[in-house]
Amino acid sequence: MKQQILLLIAFLFSLSIGSEESTEFRKDLNLLMNSLESCQCKFIRNGAEHDPKEAREHMERKLNAVNGKIQTIPDFIENIGSKSSITGKPYLVKLSDGKTKEAAVWLKEKWEELSKVKNFPQKPSKKAK
Repeated sequence: MKQQILLLIAFLFSLSIGSEESTEFRKDLNLLMNSLESCQCKFIRNGAEHDPKEAREHMERKLNAVNGKIQTIPDFIENIGSKSSITGKPYLVKLSDGKTKEAAVWLKEKWEELSKVKNFPQKPSKKAK
């Protein structure tokens, strides 16, 4: 009986850890997707241009289809945001100046920028003298 209780506790603990990681991943993903959705760019998928909102919706559909197998931003970029899962063609981001960049590169650069801001240490509060 003790062994069953210990196994149950261990199982519940592992679930709580997994949900915390998933929650952190979701927060990070929302940061990245909000950045994509607010950019002045076009998302090119299999030769067709899409606005950033459509790009986000498409990537979220792909993410939902893999049933929780993606748990990190690098895995998301590599497996969801970089290329078509049907044709294998890389996704592109057409910037406001007309230049294009592979979506994987754009997403990695954007994630690096966001990570720096996200992890930026807070300034210590000024103490009254």
